[in-house]
Amino acid sequence: MRFFEVKVKYIRPMDDGICKKVSETYVLDAESFGDAEERIGKELVGHYVEEFGLDVTGIRPMPGFLFFRNDEDGKFYHVLAFLLETDDTGKTAESPVTMLIQESDADKAMEQAHVAMSSHPMRLDYYIKAVKETKIVDVFWSAEELDRELEDFEVK
Repeated sequence: MRFFEVKVKYIRPMDDGICKKVSETYVLDAESFGDAEERIGKELVGHYVEEFGLDVTGIRPMPGFLFFRNDEDGKFYHVLAFLLETDDTGKTAESPVTMLIQESDADKAMEQAHVAMSSHPMRLDYYIKAVKETKIVDVFWSAEELDRELEDFEVK
């Protein structure tokens, strides 16, 4: 499975009764671009999509990332960190680690990134280069992908 960022537009009735065209971004796991397009329609059933239609305006593969959902009402933040590894000759190599963290604010996302990086089994040195709020509305995982991810992490 790969992860895709999918951008959609659809008409949504607002609280004041006026309908407005909205653009939203989602992340989901899928086998291919076509599968991602099909899945986003299924995931958004019940969000006014049947009544007004859904336009998929963009799909792009997401690079490998670690995902942490700590505050289900929070915003999504991309966090870019670098693991630092020093070889026998004394040269230091930087390996990028991309995280998508759902938290209430950027400071808490940064804290979660520090927790994730410091719990690395090899206890490597690292630094966090950037924390950036995204426009991602939600992340949809297929049941089998979620089961696979949960097997990889021990709940503490």
